[in-house]
Amino acid sequence: MYRGFELDINDWDIKPHYNKGLEVFKYFEPKVQKVLDEYLKDNKSLDGEKMREDWFPEVDADVFISHSHKDKHLAICLAGWLYTNFKLKSFIDSMIWGYADNLLREIDDNYCKSNNVYNYRLRNYSTSHVHAMLSISLTKMIDKAECFFFIKTDNSITTEKAILTPNTYSPWIYSEIEMSRLVRKKPLKEYRKISESQIRMFTEKHRVFLNENLKIEYPLNMDHLNDLSKSELILWKCNQVNEKWEYPLDVLYRNQKPNNRL
Repeated sequence: MYRGFELDINDWDIKPHYNKGLEVFKYFEPKVQKVLDEYLKDNKSLDGEKMREDWFPEVDADVFISHSHKDKHLAICLAGWLYTNFKLKSFIDSMIWGYADNLLREIDDNYCKSNNVYNYRLRNYSTSHVHAMLSISLTKMIDKAECFFFIKTDNSITTEKAILTPNTYSPWIYSEIEMSRLVRKKPLKEYRKISESQIRMFTEKHRVFLNENLKIEYPLNMDHLNDLSKSELILWKCNQVNEKWEYPLDVLYRNQKPNNRL
């Protein structure tokens, strides 16, 4: 990850970009058709790393979009807007949340059920494994993507004391914000599939859900994320038109200097 932003776009009507965003979503969506027998090792244990790679694959994306599951439609619209205007590919975190549930059901049905009843202890054990796979995969994607976007809405942040101390009820949002703060900050050349001379030319010339009845609150440290409003995103689009030879994210970074909250 190179830079991160918190987006205030709840009232932004970008619904016309939903279909394009859905194309991006479907393109990155893992195609899992395997059964657990394919992961059995000689000692009858399951190959956890191979399972993680198949069910939660890493992909090449420019932007990692973190959001509440209730804002999935907005996240897909944003992905469509980014691709339509800048040809930037977005990884939407919810595209693999559902696969965690599917994988967990596969394991539980095969290893944690007896007489159609799930064993509580075994289910806790299986859940810890799948959630560890999901958490590792999300962290790898945050590290791999150049830019991190967090969609800030009433669904993702609790409204009580939100201005002074943002909080969330989502363990996954909490995990992603923390990981985006802790992962290594790599130079741009680590992300761009172009030569260092081309980067210099561009620069010089002008890129699992909790039951609703259970609420566990997590504090969010977002000091490393720049605020990004709807009007600033539109300005980014306008500036890109004038600076068409410059990499889109560079235009965003230049207009949004790192905040002084660190």
